[in-house]
Amino acid sequence: MTFFGKSFVSRLVAGFLVLSLLAVAATSLVAFSVARKILYGSVYDRLTVAATLKENELDRWIEDQKQEVVYLAKSPAIRDNAAILIGRDENHPYYQQAHIALTENCNAFIKRNPYFREIEIISAEGVVLYSTQIEHEKSFHNHDTFFLEGLKNTYIQNVYPSSSNYEPTLTVATPMTNEFGIKNGVLAVHFNLEWMNRLIIENIGLGETGVTYLIDQYGDFVTQVYGDADDYPGGVHTEGIDAAISGKNGFGQYLNFRGEQVLGVYRWLEERQLALLCEISTEEALAPARSVGMTIILFGSFISVLSAVAIYLLARQIAKPVISMAKTSSRIADGDLDLNVPVKYDDEVGELARSFNRMVEQLRNMYLTASRSEEKYRLLVENQTDMVVKIDPEMRLLFASPSFCEMFGVEENEVLGKKFTHFDTVQDEESLAVFVNSMLSPPYSDFHEHQAETEFGMRWFAWVSTAVLDADGGLAEIVSVGRDVTDRKMAEVELEKYQKNLESIIEERTSRLRDTQSELLQKERLAALGQLAATVSHEIRNPLGTIRNAVYSLDEAITRSEYDYVSKMTELAERNIDRCDRIINEMLDFTRNRQLIEEQIDFDQWLEALLDEQTIPDDIQLQRDLKCGSVVNFDTELLRRVILNILTNAFQAFDGKENDVNRVTMSSRLPQEAGELEVTISDNGCGISEENMAKIFEPLFSTKGFGVGLGMAIVKNIIEDHSGELLVDSLPGDGTSVTFRIPVKAKAASADE
Repeated sequence: MTFFGKSFVSRLVAGFLVLSLLAVAATSLVAFSVARKILYGSVYDRLTVAATLKENELDRWIEDQKQEVVYLAKSPAIRDNAAILIGRDENHPYYQQAHIALTENCNAFIKRNPYFREIEIISAEGVVLYSTQIEHEKSFHNHDTFFLEGLKNTYIQNVYPSSSNYEPTLTVATPMTNEFGIKNGVLAVHFNLEWMNRLIIENIGLGETGVTYLIDQYGDFVTQVYGDADDYPGGVHTEGIDAAISGKNGFGQYLNFRGEQVLGVYRWLEERQLALLCEISTEEALAPARSVGMTIILFGSFISVLSAVAIYLLARQIAKPVISMAKTSSRIADGDLDLNVPVKYDDEVGELARSFNRMVEQLRNMYLTASRSEEKYRLLVENQTDMVVKIDPEMRLLFASPSFCEMFGVEENEVLGKKFTHFDTVQDEESLAVFVNSMLSPPYSDFHEHQAETEFGMRWFAWVSTAVLDADGGLAEIVSVGRDVTDRKMAEVELEKYQKNLESIIEERTSRLRDTQSELLQKERLAALGQLAATVSHEIRNPLGTIRNAVYSLDEAITRSEYDYVSKMTELAERNIDRCDRIINEMLDFTRNRQLIEEQIDFDQWLEALLDEQTIPDDIQLQRDLKCGSVVNFDTELLRRVILNILTNAFQAFDGKENDVNRVTMSSRLPQEAGELEVTISDNGCGISEENMAKIFEPLFSTKGFGVGLGMAIVKNIIEDHSGELLVDSLPGDGTSVTFRIPVKAKAASADE
């Protein structure tokens, strides 16, 4: 293999030889395939002719034996004596004489015709009156097919197992008649199949392995080509035999009973109820094709070898310039760039030599350029302040710049070839493997910072490492550039300290702002409380004055015994007391801090029940569109006040406006993407002016002639306590829509709820 790998001429000759042998093999295979196809046709014809001849000879032989039996039955010597046996008692003198005469005549027939194995004369009742095998006399054939059919006409019972010795037997039976032509018995002749066996197995031009044989319908041999039937108690079965017994005729390649590959023609002889097979060994049948293929292979191989020798001699002559260039290129590879290849030809080889010389000249120039560049870059590396090192995959130092040696107080020749230990992340085999793997993956680089002891004390360094890959994609070298970043690191430490100090200052200022804001809120709340107290005192003064007048009138009425008037004054006093109570409660609701008491309730069911409890004015239609469909958490009492307050405002929004239908709509929904319960109460009342829209959430603001004006302010506070928002949209003359949204953690309402 080494010789072929190094010699161009040898590879050329070997390639030609392989191609030649492949061509010879392909030619031989094609020739063999064609010859085999032709031989298949030839063998099929030969086997078909042999089968036809055997079938015709078998039919002719059986027909001849049939005529012999008919002739025997009509012979006077047989017919007359048989009539005596049939018509007389066995004790009659004529009976014995007829028996002796039959014996002499039948034995003479058997001697003259060796195919006759036994002759029997059978009465119309099926009793054997005479047999050339005397032990069979007095036996019965009244159920045998040849007897029953022989009473009618001459009948051939095809091969069947004999009832006496179970050997394959063929029987011809014909009616016996007396001198008046009346049927009175049957003459049956059982044939010896030895001659039929010789007739079938006789080889007629089928070669050494060609055979012809008969198989009965049970798969037993009729002819003895493969031994007696007793040798195969279960019958013989092959692809050809089974196909023929099933009534098919054909030709094919299959395994015979002995497991040999054969080509065979098989037929089912319907009239004889036998399978006829003619077979020949595949090896013998295809021997000429193999001979042709082998001859082509041997002759082609001989020609290929001769051609290879000639090509080798010719190739050596042609390859001389190429071999010379190979030797020259080897010396150039060793560094001798002053050589040139002599140009002796003007053909392709000469052009190759000239191109080679040009390439050498370019290499020479590139070498000079590279040498100058190397010197220039060496000067650049040696004079820069950043450190440059080159290490191998085992972390051994291959190069160290002067700046590196100066920083760590070493000489380059002291550290070259030694382990590079200045990466704190690469200190053992496991960390080395991780580092090398990072170099082999895009972007084929690594960056890290660390502290190291130097000639100038502890310093911080930032290293950027870049992989240099070989032609196979493996790691060849690592080039690392290091920079002293101690000043930056110190600045970062100072900045971190300043940042922490700044956070403390900001926190202190924030605390002061919170305190200031609390003071302002307290002042605003006191101011609002003062305004509220003035308003409340004004609102309470009116009902108190009414109560005072009612008490005075009540006293007068009692004095005058006007008791009906007493009842009216009492009711008037109670109404104004309730009014004072409502004003005080609203003031308390506005000023007190509320603690939410949340419950988990199906919102739509809760809202339905709340609306059902309310008395709706007769001239107003309340429409419901409740589609929340979820169980949500909220403070039921506070949200009840929100709903009723907004709903009351909506009912009062129709004062002074004429509509065909005064309509208030209540809707709820819970958009899944928003996660907020949204409730809207809208009316088609008078609407709110732009001027009043800016004041509706201010405490003590009201456009009505009664109340404190805290309703919407309380509603806003409750919604904000639920972390929600309250929106009012109104157009004067068209109506108002109030919407509040509160964030909820909801779950789908169950069917039970």
